[in-house]
Amino acid sequence: LTTLGFVAYYVAGYPAIGVAVPISAALFSAAEAGHGRAALATGAAVLVGSTVFRLASGQSASFVLGYELASHAALITAVIALGYSVRTRRNLQRRTEQVVRLVTRQTAMDAAAHAHDQQIALARELHDSIGHSLAVASLFTDVAREASGGSRATALDRVKVAVGDAMTQLRSTVTL
Repeated sequence: LTTLGFVAYYVAGYPAIGVAVPISAALFSAAEAGHGRAALATGAAVLVGSTVFRLASGQSASFVLGYELASHAALITAVIALGYSVRTRRNLQRRTEQVVRLVTRQTAMDAAAHAHDQQIALARELHDSIGHSLAVASLFTDVAREASGGSRATALDRVKVAVGDAMTQLRSTVTL
């Protein structure tokens, strides 16, 4: 639209002017929006068209070509480069934030998996250590039920020792 405005300006017969400053915002916006090639092509076309029109209208060739052409081309190029760099920086920032989110999520998942592994290891430890002692206590309880006299007392003593061992192992495991 800015380019069409300049064409209309020149066709309407207004005095020829430099174009770099008036079209800078449009070229920046186009480059920042991801249309860098279109911005370059438009900037070059407007610059060439304006130069030809200014020369045809009788402006000094040394002024237009020697002074203004280089500065206008530099300004147009700088504005497009700035728009492109702003776009690139925003994309990089967006991707960095995405990587941080993914790393945070992966860290949380790793921590949950580690906690689950620890719970399984603790359950195994409890089963192995306390389960054996309780199985021995249960066995000697059955023996005590069927035994008489001294064998009963011995079986009950063994039950007491097995339950005591189980309690000691339970305290040790819980402390760990």
